[in-house]
Parts: sequence; C-alpha cells; structure tokens
Amino acid sequence: TNLSERDTDIKTDEFQKHGSLLVIVKFMPPNKHVEQQTFGRTSRQGKRGTSQRILNAINLAHYADFDIQKITELRDKIEANILSDFEQRELQIITLADEIFTKF
Repeated sequence: TNLSERDTDIKTDEFQKHGSLLVIVKFMPPNKHVEQQTFGRTSRQGKRGTSQRILNAINLAHYADFDIQKITELRDKIEANILSDFEQRELQIITLADEIFTKF
C-alpha cells in the first residue's frame, strides 16, 4: 500500500526545526495522479519539503533507455491512450446500459 494515500498527514514539526522532510520514492508512480499525491506529501499546508525518485535500473529494463524524463513522458502517453480508449469504447457501453436500465 502506498503510504502517501489520501488523507495521510505526516507530522513534520520536528523536521521543520532542522530543515524539511525528504520523501524518497523508490518506485515509478504508475500515473501522474499517484506521482503528484506522493510528491505532495512533502510540503503540505505551506511547510517545506522535497522529494526524490530513486529507481532500480533492473525494474526499468523494459524501457528503451533510462532517461527518467522520457520514461515519465511514455507513462503519461500510455495513460492518455488508456483514458481515450475508455472514453471511446467503455463509456459508450456504460451510457447505453444506463439508458436501457432507465427504460426498464
């Protein structure tokens, strides 16, 4: 389970006395939402904080190269395609099923 799930509020008062909280992300977030949620744990409510991804190259072997910017762009492109496919196919089916359900 991702420790940075919604409503997780890490108490950082002690860290703030000495600098800030550093969140180390040791996985490639599966989508932009999870990435923003994870990185956002560091600087909530106006407090200071930083985050850093530390990834194992073995876990990235299926990518053409290890450029994190390219990997992130590819991930975002794949996510956009999945959402587009959903809108074009699944949403129509759901809408049709809803219309049929309403009639009966």
